[in-house]
Amino acid sequence: MSEPSLSSPSRRPGGLWVAVAWLTAALLAVYPLFGWWGYHRHGALGLVAAGFAASVCWVAGASALACVRLTTDTNPVAGVLGSMVFRMGLPLASGLVLQQTHEPLASVNIFGTVLLYYLITLAVETILSVRMVGVRGPVSRAA
Repeated sequence: MSEPSLSSPSRRPGGLWVAVAWLTAALLAVYPLFGWWGYHRHGALGLVAAGFAASVCWVAGASALACVRLTTDTNPVAGVLGSMVFRMGLPLASGLVLQQTHEPLASVNIFGTVLLYYLITLAVETILSVRMVGVRGPVSRAA
């Protein structure tokens, strides 16, 4: 089995960091919209909810990208499937827990805010993960 070339997505220097930078840029780009909406509807607590949702989804997306990157050379399908634990688990669990246990954030619908940010993160992180895994040719089997 030959090593992937330096031009393959998994061997490019800084591939993970570039993907995380793109994820960060995408989430920062939509934060003013979420912040404005949260502040307009709920005041300063709406800004807190938007910031929390962005932070949780960023951590989940960056963790999922790291999982994909760590398994790209050995088993990319397992990496993509394993990244779902981070991608879905962290935002949904934290949103549900806060919605049930933190009354001020529940009053501004923290779960809905996390869910909206999750959808944006999901789209961006999926595109970045697919680019990171790259296209592979057919597997040749030794006779």
